[in-house]
Amino acid sequence: MIKAIFTLIIVGGILLYWLSKLIKFAVYKPYSQLSAHKNPKGESRDAIITNSTVLKTNGEKSVLDIEIEFDNFSGSPIKEKLRFNDNKPHLHRFEQGKKMQIMINPTKKSKNTIHVKSATYKVPKLRLIIFSILVLTYILGIYFLIDQTYFMYLASGSEFQNIIGRSPLLMMGLIYGGIHLFNSVIFRFTGALTGEKSKANNWELKYYGISATAKITEYKDTGTLINKNPLVMFLYSFVDTKERTHNGKDTKLIGKLDIGLLPGMKEMDIMYLPNNPSNSRLEENLKASKTSKLLTGINQFVLFVFSVVLVVMFYMLMRG
Repeated sequence: MIKAIFTLIIVGGILLYWLSKLIKFAVYKPYSQLSAHKNPKGESRDAIITNSTVLKTNGEKSVLDIEIEFDNFSGSPIKEKLRFNDNKPHLHRFEQGKKMQIMINPTKKSKNTIHVKSATYKVPKLRLIIFSILVLTYILGIYFLIDQTYFMYLASGSEFQNIIGRSPLLMMGLIYGGIHLFNSVIFRFTGALTGEKSKANNWELKYYGISATAKITEYKDTGTLINKNPLVMFLYSFVDTKERTHNGKDTKLIGKLDIGLLPGMKEMDIMYLPNNPSNSRLEENLKASKTSKLLTGINQFVLFVFSVVLVVMFYMLMRG
């Protein structure tokens, strides 16, 4: 009985997880972005475009990747990357070296923090129709699976729990869950995967932190390799705006060819919170990690494949 209950919980949890993901991507995300652009909140800033790249041009529109530099809430210069459509590329408004008006929303940590004042945002109707159909189809699929399960329960009676209990579904779920948990712990411990708490702290440091130059007091190998490159722990000290000395530490991935340069590294740029200087990090570690994004994408893909296999096996089991 217990095996059957836990198997149903695993299958139900997977179905609800992907339903929430689908609704978030198809409904919540575009409308939250639309709301953020229609009712922008926050502080105005002048930003300088430090880099501008045209990714593609479609008729009278261009897709741009730009990097901007502006002062955070503590007055320290920071950089961010933005991607958007330029509806008037002939005006050359977003070329390197030019200024643009932005707003920073302190309540939107990590998402929709920056609003370009001259920007407009629309929810594409075709996208809305397609994803509405997908959400509806998914919900109907869940209903059909529940109906099939209930029919199997009525048809088999007391044998229902034995049929599910003898299946490998529970063991598959437990094995995958254990592997996923182990990988998450290892990746987050080494810094290859950034958790939500770390992302929030990085955002806090970037948008409220003060930049400083830290002196490297010691460095040591952590024994961890990521893509065959060593992860090095740096211990450093820095002086805050009140002339107080603080110590900190952070890790950094060093390329194999750059290991010989470590003895010559004497200083590094860091950011710290003015109300809590013990909270500091290397400035370059506050950028979005490509490795973290890649690992997150791989984890989601593996979970999707596992979910499909598990649900199909469960459906075949219910079909008898």
